[in-house]
Amino acid sequence: LPIGVYAGHYSELTPFSFLRMLLFDGTFYHLWYFPALIIGILLLSSLRRFCSLRAVSVVCGLLYFIALLGDSYWGIASRIPAVSNAYESLFQCFSYTRNGLLMAPIFLLLGARLRNIKPDSISKCVAGFLITFALMTAEGFLLRHYGVQRHDSMYLLLPVCSVFLYVLLLNWRCNPSGRLRTL
Repeated sequence: LPIGVYAGHYSELTPFSFLRMLLFDGTFYHLWYFPALIIGILLLSSLRRFCSLRAVSVVCGLLYFIALLGDSYWGIASRIPAVSNAYESLFQCFSYTRNGLLMAPIFLLLGARLRNIKPDSISKCVAGFLITFALMTAEGFLLRHYGVQRHDSMYLLLPVCSVFLYVLLLNWRCNPSGRLRTL
């Protein structure tokens, strides 16, 4: 906030836009993840109190799908008048769907669910990551080629790619020589 005030980024803020920035967009364009993390954790905690893990997973998947349509798949969603109008209302509350309400919960849930997983084979995880990363990259280039994206933060394959990456990162350790080894 002090840097933003010094740089003059907040000179035309209204009380509503200040609240939107603080709760959803972040105080700088690259700091969106702080409020996203807070809101995502609060949302998951609340859902978990009242819902089964399966129901929470379904809700997080639906929220991510809603986020996808307002981000990388906006060109498709915007062609459906009722859907476009609904998103325009959402965009009054937050600038983009990359936030703690729509995007963060699925990744927080994946991290929590995968925290103790031990893979059968690290090489299968590496292969899974490389394949899904290549497919996700192709998805991004394809969406860009057809001009579908409003932003380019979310892809259908991002959660799948993240699963393989999480498992790899959780199961690799550095030894004193600095070389990575698997557990």
